[in-house]
Amino acid sequence: MTELLGKAWQGWIDYIDEGKLPALLFAALFFLWLSRRKAEGKIGQKAEREAGQKALLLYTSVIAVCCVLPFTAAVFMKYQTKFYDYEWIWSMVPLTAVTAWGGVAVLEEIWPKQGERDWRRGLSGTSLLLAAVLLCGSLGRPAWSRTGQAEKRRHAYEVLCQVKEIYPGETLCLWAPREIMEYAREADAGILLPYGRNMWDIALNGYSYDVYEEDTAAMYRWMEEPGTASGTGANAEGTSAEDGGPDSVSGRLCAGYAADAGVTCILLPESRSSETVQELEEALQVKAQKLEGYWIFYGWAD
Repeated sequence: MTELLGKAWQGWIDYIDEGKLPALLFAALFFLWLSRRKAEGKIGQKAEREAGQKALLLYTSVIAVCCVLPFTAAVFMKYQTKFYDYEWIWSMVPLTAVTAWGGVAVLEEIWPKQGERDWRRGLSGTSLLLAAVLLCGSLGRPAWSRTGQAEKRRHAYEVLCQVKEIYPGETLCLWAPREIMEYAREADAGILLPYGRNMWDIALNGYSYDVYEEDTAAMYRWMEEPGTASGTGANAEGTSAEDGGPDSVSGRLCAGYAADAGVTCILLPESRSSETVQELEEALQVKAQKLEGYWIFYGWAD
């Protein structure tokens, strides 16, 4: 339990490091609870609506506080199993809906009522509210993506652009290192991949049993970590010293896996040995071409 408590607290710290939207949520909850006093005593359909709103407010307030407090957050993490990270417990909180509701309620208060002409107050208040939203959120990207990730994205886009210029086929199914595949679909939705980001980011899987077949997993390990791509079906034939010997999957075997998976283009880091490049050339019966920082293989599927 102590370990879970530590993970829960660290998870909360990491969560707010990427954006301050939880702060907006609590501000919206505070304003909505205060504004409810004006609606008390209403009857009929209005009262029924107010009852539903109160239930939503109560649920959101309780669950949000429980997600922040380490003990209750640890209980939630225990319930959802260790497969999921801390951030997943916030899926129980209607953060976007209630924050938007609070924003609308604030706008209703600051904009002039019918017959009033003080529109400057509404405009300035709206500007401040919009600024608060922009400053508290990262607009879908973690804050750290603005530095190192931006450079990686730019490099991947440049490489993918060169691949599209060189590759003559209509359908491009690309097998490449992680730093390229991570941005491939973002750069061009028409690019197909033998595996996605959930290969290395397990939290993206919808269920714990969403796993890739061993052949596909061996392709990823061979591409990213030469010498550790241990898998089924491997034998001494066709292995190289770089690939770890008889007990690891060879580049020749992974090339076969790639072809079976429908891959039509392979990018191999330039840092890989000449023996590995030659091994893929022999397995695919194509000649590798030089690309900026990579070797590119294509044409065997024609």
